[in-house]
Amino acid sequence: MRASLGSDQDAWDRFASCPATHSGPAAWLRLGDLLDAAAKGTPWSKPPAGR
Repeated sequence: MRASLGSDQDAWDRFASCPATHSGPAAWLRLGDLLDAAAKGTPWSKPPAGR
């Protein structure tokens, strides 16, 4: 994770505000997608559709 965000404080702040939770649809967001979005400042990916 440190390699993905480096010393970019804005990226770390964005990662800290990510929508992932311990349960529910956002619990299934992939860490790699969250790190990419935080590093690049792009929108968070959508949780997968329910079954």
